[in-house]
Amino acid sequence: MTKAPLHDIMLCINDIKEAAGTKLPISATDFYNSGSTNQVTVTENTTAYRKYRLRPRVLVDVSQADPSTTVFGQKIRFPLGVSPAGLQGMAHPDGELATSRACAKHGVAMGVSTFANYTVEEIRAAGLDIGPIPHCMQIYTMQDRTKQESILKRAEAAGCVALFLTADSPILGFRYNEHRNDFRSPEGLAFPMMDRTSEMIRSERHEDGFTAFNSSSHSWAREIPWLRSITKMQIWIKGVLTAEDVELAVQYGCDGVLVSNHGGRQLDETPATIDALPECVKAANGKIPVHIDGGIRSGTDIFKALALGAECCWIGRPMIWGLAYGGEAGANKVLDILYNEFMRCMQLTGCRSVADISHASLGILFSYVMSPMVPNLIGTRLELRTITRNTKSRVILSMQELATDQFILVFFQEPKRHFVAIMQIISSALTFFATALLFGQAVAHPSDPCNGRTIWADTTDCHAFYQCGAVGEPVHKWCAPGTGFNPHTNACERQEYVCK
Repeated sequence: MTKAPLHDIMLCINDIKEAAGTKLPISATDFYNSGSTNQVTVTENTTAYRKYRLRPRVLVDVSQADPSTTVFGQKIRFPLGVSPAGLQGMAHPDGELATSRACAKHGVAMGVSTFANYTVEEIRAAGLDIGPIPHCMQIYTMQDRTKQESILKRAEAAGCVALFLTADSPILGFRYNEHRNDFRSPEGLAFPMMDRTSEMIRSERHEDGFTAFNSSSHSWAREIPWLRSITKMQIWIKGVLTAEDVELAVQYGCDGVLVSNHGGRQLDETPATIDALPECVKAANGKIPVHIDGGIRSGTDIFKALALGAECCWIGRPMIWGLAYGGEAGANKVLDILYNEFMRCMQLTGCRSVADISHASLGILFSYVMSPMVPNLIGTRLELRTITRNTKSRVILSMQELATDQFILVFFQEPKRHFVAIMQIISSALTFFATALLFGQAVAHPSDPCNGRTIWADTTDCHAFYQCGAVGEPVHKWCAPGTGFNPHTNACERQEYVCK
């Protein structure tokens, strides 16, 4: 029997991505895969998931595990949706029609882009031929409000349950590859929801076409009340990355937020969405649901996002790769892979339903930089680890322990001539700020006896563990309850540190 070529065995999303790359022209591949400027965010959207580790529970009966959940008031097979992405017809002639059919077959939600190559009526009908699923209409703020209203009314009439207002795009991000390739959509692809023909689209650059209709004068007070006055669909804000904007979404009566950085295609060097998720979930405080997109490439990524508080996850590029690889069959393969990976992850972590997925299911690998916790300072590295009564250190930090303050915050400062003086002054305050920012809890910190290189922590049972010195030159010392290690005297003293 002849063994199938490895390339034909699609075992994971990366396999499909590689296969798709062989079937698309360079300009199309760059358009789909690239982001803005230096593409820092594009990369970190995926790599950020790696710092989180799973904490499995054993001897749990998972024979009847159920990965289904409810979004927009409708049950879906597992917590996934396909993000609204334009120009799917460039990946495969069936474009959004194939995507809608695949979503319906797998019982997941789908977003419809303003820049879809088919109408919302056609896309919705393609899915309904197989089964009912929630569709959401993505919309930008437009100069022509008549056009904007027309799109939303068509979407509502077609049966869409929600609108996604893309709020992170007052202007278009600067994408080097699109300019280098002088990217223009292929002949024959129109934007029917925008009444734009293929010839009209190809006569201008993508950036110019966007600028011609988009409004950069948008605001919360201008958009949300107006949208509420013209539609009964749920109003979701797509492109949120901060607690402040989540609070505004609640204040203005929005129905939900989608934590998103536009796949790294707008402002580069924003946080990875999985890193921005915890503060957004905390700010929502259960008042509105929080969804997430960006960088999700596996079922375990979905699991991790749910453990951090997301109700549902959305994918964009993986579906494009599936279409390019094999049309509707490729789209189905993407959803097959993600469903099976998510189901397997649930069972192996001892979760019988999505309700069982919580902070307790997750840990943090201490060797990863926690980028949203501190400013991006040169020569700094922030690490986390826990200390318990019976063990000196652990690699994994339980998210459940974070909530109860039983953790150690490790802050390294490599001495650099231009930054040491500043860091000596602000290191203690910065450590406090970093802790409060991520965990929303005030932690009392001692003085800094190591000239900006102190590694300090205090557990609730007053067993403290201190390290002083440059990175790679640690000095360890255990101290009895009620005392702390003074690196100047190399001894445990009552005066230098005070336990909580």
